[in-house]
Amino acid sequence: MRIGSRLLLTFGLAAGAFAADLDTALARIDKAAASFKGLTADMKRMHHVELVNSNEEQEGTITVKKVKPGDTRILINFSKPEPQIVAIGNGKGQMYNPKTKEVQEADIKRHKDLINEVLLLGFGASAAELKQSYDITPAGIEPINGVPAIRIQLVPKNEEIRHQIKKCELWIPENGTPCSRSSTRRAATTRSRPTRRSCSTRTSLIPR
Repeated sequence: MRIGSRLLLTFGLAAGAFAADLDTALARIDKAAASFKGLTADMKRMHHVELVNSNEEQEGTITVKKVKPGDTRILINFSKPEPQIVAIGNGKGQMYNPKTKEVQEADIKRHKDLINEVLLLGFGASAAELKQSYDITPAGIEPINGVPAIRIQLVPKNEEIRHQIKKCELWIPENGTPCSRSSTRRAATTRSRPTRRSCSTRTSLIPR
Protein backbone atom coordinates (compact mmCIF):
# COMPACT_ATOMS: atom_id res chain seq x y z
CA MET A 1 0.00 0.00 0.00
CA ARG A 2 2.83 2.35 0.87
CA ILE A 3 4.49 1.76 -2.51
CA GLY A 4 1.19 2.34 -4.26
CA SER A 5 0.63 5.56 -2.32
CA ARG A 6 4.09 6.77 -3.19
CA LEU A 7 3.51 6.06 -6.88
CA LEU A 8 0.20 7.91 -6.81
CA LEU A 9 1.86 10.84 -5.06
CA THR A 10 4.70 10.86 -7.61
CA PHE A 11 2.30 10.79 -10.57
CA GLY A 12 0.16 13.43 -8.93
CA LEU A 13 3.15 15.75 -8.44
CA ALA A 14 4.26 15.17 -12.04
CA ALA A 15 0.77 15.95 -13.36
CA GLY A 16 0.69 19.09 -11.26
CA ALA A 17 4.07 20.20 -12.62
CA PHE A 18 2.95 19.62 -16.22
CA ALA A 19 -0.24 21.61 -15.60
CA ALA A 20 1.83 24.44 -14.14
CA ASP A 21 4.09 24.36 -17.21
CA LEU A 22 1.07 24.64 -19.51
CA ASP A 23 -0.43 27.52 -17.53
CA THR A 24 2.93 29.32 -17.63
CA ALA A 25 3.29 28.75 -21.38
CA LEU A 26 -0.22 30.03 -22.11
CA ALA A 27 0.36 33.09 -19.93
CA ARG A 28 3.55 33.82 -21.87
CA ILE A 29 1.69 33.43 -25.17
CA ASP A 30 -1.02 35.88 -24.06
CA LYS A 31 1.57 38.44 -22.98
CA ALA A 32 3.38 38.22 -26.33
CA ALA A 33 0.15 38.26 -28.38
CA ALA A 34 -1.00 41.52 -26.80
CA SER A 35 1.95 43.45 -28.24
CA PHE A 36 2.87 41.36 -31.29
CA LYS A 37 3.37 43.41 -34.45
CA GLY A 38 6.02 41.32 -36.17
CA LEU A 39 9.48 39.83 -35.96
CA THR A 40 12.64 39.17 -37.92
CA ALA A 41 14.70 36.09 -37.09
CA ASP A 42 17.36 33.78 -38.44
CA MET A 43 15.68 30.56 -39.45
CA LYS A 44 16.69 26.93 -39.81
CA ARG A 45 14.15 24.52 -41.29
CA MET A 46 14.52 20.74 -41.24
CA HIS A 47 12.09 18.52 -43.15
CA HIS A 48 12.21 14.84 -42.18
CA VAL A 49 10.57 12.04 -44.18
CA GLU A 50 10.08 9.07 -41.89
CA LEU A 51 9.57 6.41 -44.56
CA VAL A 52 13.02 6.86 -46.13
CA ASN A 53 14.63 8.43 -43.04
CA SER A 54 15.87 11.45 -44.95
CA ASN A 55 16.41 15.06 -43.90
CA GLU A 56 16.30 18.23 -45.96
CA GLU A 57 17.64 21.41 -44.38
CA GLN A 58 17.24 25.06 -45.35
CA GLU A 59 18.65 28.17 -43.69
CA GLY A 60 17.81 31.83 -44.05
CA THR A 61 15.78 34.60 -42.46
CA ILE A 62 12.09 35.08 -41.78
CA THR A 63 10.13 38.31 -41.40
CA VAL A 64 6.60 38.26 -40.03
CA LYS A 65 4.40 41.38 -40.05
CA LYS A 66 0.94 41.71 -38.57
CA VAL A 67 -0.77 44.27 -40.80
CA LYS A 68 -4.09 44.06 -38.97
CA PRO A 69 -6.14 41.40 -37.15
CA GLY A 70 -6.57 38.48 -39.53
CA ASP A 71 -3.90 39.77 -41.92
CA THR A 72 -0.40 38.53 -41.10
CA ARG A 73 2.24 38.35 -43.82
CA ILE A 74 5.44 36.34 -44.09
CA LEU A 75 8.63 36.78 -46.09
CA ILE A 76 11.18 33.97 -46.00
CA ASN A 77 14.58 34.44 -47.60
CA PHE A 78 16.40 31.11 -47.84
CA SER A 79 20.16 31.30 -48.45
CA LYS A 80 21.15 27.62 -48.06
CA PRO A 81 21.41 25.20 -49.74
CA GLU A 82 19.90 27.18 -52.64
CA PRO A 83 18.67 30.79 -52.66
CA GLN A 84 14.89 31.04 -52.63
CA ILE A 85 12.39 33.70 -51.55
CA VAL A 86 8.90 32.82 -50.33
CA ALA A 87 6.21 35.45 -49.70
CA ILE A 88 2.81 34.69 -48.20
CA GLY A 89 0.04 37.21 -47.63
CA ASN A 90 -3.08 38.87 -48.95
CA GLY A 91 -4.43 35.54 -50.16
CA LYS A 92 -1.40 34.75 -52.34
CA GLY A 93 1.73 32.67 -52.11
CA GLN A 94 4.77 33.52 -54.22
CA MET A 95 8.07 31.73 -54.64
CA TYR A 96 11.00 33.40 -56.40
CA ASN A 97 14.11 31.59 -57.64
CA PRO A 98 16.98 34.13 -57.97
CA LYS A 99 18.99 31.78 -60.19
CA THR A 100 16.33 31.34 -62.85
CA LYS A 101 14.61 34.65 -62.08
CA GLU A 102 11.27 32.85 -62.19
CA VAL A 103 8.29 33.55 -59.96
CA GLN A 104 5.68 30.95 -59.14
CA GLU A 105 2.39 32.27 -57.77
CA ALA A 106 -0.58 30.51 -56.24
CA ASP A 107 -3.98 31.61 -54.94
CA ILE A 108 -4.06 30.24 -51.41
CA LYS A 109 -7.34 31.76 -50.22
CA ARG A 110 -9.09 28.39 -50.19
CA HIS A 111 -6.25 27.01 -48.04
CA LYS A 112 -6.39 29.91 -45.58
CA ASP A 113 -7.24 27.72 -42.57
CA LEU A 114 -4.35 25.35 -43.24
CA ILE A 115 -1.94 28.25 -43.79
CA ASN A 116 -3.02 29.77 -40.49
CA GLU A 117 -2.62 26.48 -38.67
CA VAL A 118 0.89 25.74 -39.93
CA LEU A 119 2.73 28.89 -41.03
CA LEU A 120 1.18 31.46 -38.70
CA LEU A 121 1.00 29.25 -35.63
CA GLY A 122 2.38 31.08 -32.60
CA PHE A 123 2.71 34.45 -34.29
CA GLY A 124 0.33 36.77 -32.43
CA ALA A 125 -2.43 34.29 -31.54
CA SER A 126 -3.76 34.41 -27.97
CA ALA A 127 -4.08 31.36 -25.72
CA ALA A 128 -7.88 31.48 -26.12
CA GLU A 129 -7.55 31.45 -29.93
CA LEU A 130 -5.19 28.48 -29.77
CA LYS A 131 -7.57 26.60 -27.48
CA GLN A 132 -10.37 27.13 -29.99
CA SER A 133 -8.38 25.37 -32.71
CA TYR A 134 -6.28 22.85 -30.78
CA ASP A 135 -6.22 20.36 -27.95
CA ILE A 136 -3.13 21.52 -26.05
CA THR A 137 -0.95 19.45 -23.73
CA PRO A 138 2.40 20.22 -22.05
CA ALA A 139 5.48 18.20 -23.03
CA GLY A 140 8.10 19.36 -20.55
CA ILE A 141 10.89 21.92 -20.58
CA GLU A 142 13.58 21.83 -23.27
CA PRO A 143 16.30 24.41 -23.98
CA ILE A 144 16.54 25.75 -27.54
CA ASN A 145 19.85 27.41 -28.45
CA GLY A 146 20.60 27.62 -24.74
CA VAL A 147 17.28 29.31 -23.91
CA PRO A 148 14.92 27.43 -21.54
CA ALA A 149 11.55 26.89 -23.21
CA ILE A 150 8.29 25.12 -22.36
CA ARG A 151 7.33 22.62 -25.02
CA ILE A 152 3.62 22.24 -25.79
CA GLN A 153 1.88 19.88 -28.18
CA LEU A 154 -1.13 20.97 -30.23
CA VAL A 155 -3.51 18.62 -32.03
CA PRO A 156 -5.93 20.31 -34.49
CA LYS A 157 -9.61 20.00 -33.58
CA ASN A 158 -10.71 20.53 -37.18
CA GLU A 159 -11.05 17.06 -38.72
CA GLU A 160 -10.16 18.25 -42.23
CA ILE A 161 -6.95 19.90 -41.01
CA ARG A 162 -6.14 16.96 -38.74
CA HIS A 163 -6.32 14.72 -41.80
CA GLN A 164 -3.25 16.58 -43.09
CA ILE A 165 -1.56 17.77 -39.87
CA LYS A 166 -1.24 15.15 -37.14
CA LYS A 167 0.17 17.54 -34.56
CA CYS A 168 2.18 20.71 -34.02
CA GLU A 169 4.63 21.60 -31.29
CA LEU A 170 5.78 24.95 -29.98
CA TRP A 171 8.71 25.79 -27.72
CA ILE A 172 7.74 28.85 -25.64
CA PRO A 173 10.55 30.87 -24.00
CA GLU A 174 10.00 33.57 -21.40
CA ASN A 175 9.18 36.27 -23.99
CA GLY A 176 6.24 34.18 -25.29
CA THR A 177 7.24 34.11 -28.97
CA PRO A 178 8.07 30.54 -30.11
CA CYS A 179 11.80 29.92 -30.57
CA SER A 180 11.12 26.63 -32.33
CA ARG A 181 8.13 25.07 -34.09
CA SER A 182 7.42 21.60 -35.38
CA SER A 183 4.60 20.12 -37.44
CA THR A 184 3.98 16.49 -38.33
CA ARG A 185 1.82 15.98 -41.38
CA ARG A 186 0.39 13.06 -43.27
CA ALA A 187 1.69 12.78 -46.83
CA ALA A 188 -0.47 11.39 -49.62
CA THR A 189 -0.29 7.68 -50.22
CA THR A 190 1.94 6.84 -53.16
CA ARG A 191 0.68 4.66 -55.97
CA SER A 192 3.75 2.45 -56.04
CA ARG A 193 3.73 1.79 -52.33
CA PRO A 194 0.44 2.11 -50.44
CA THR A 195 2.12 2.99 -47.16
CA ARG A 196 1.04 6.11 -45.32
CA ARG A 197 4.12 8.00 -44.28
CA SER A 198 4.74 10.79 -41.80
CA CYS A 199 6.70 13.92 -42.60
CA SER A 200 7.80 16.35 -39.92
CA THR A 201 9.10 19.88 -40.31
CA ARG A 202 10.93 21.69 -37.52
CA THR A 203 11.79 25.36 -37.67
CA SER A 204 14.16 27.07 -35.22
CA LEU A 205 14.03 30.84 -34.87
CA ILE A 206 16.71 33.14 -33.47
CA PRO A 207 15.33 36.72 -33.19
CA ARG A 208 17.56 39.45 -34.57
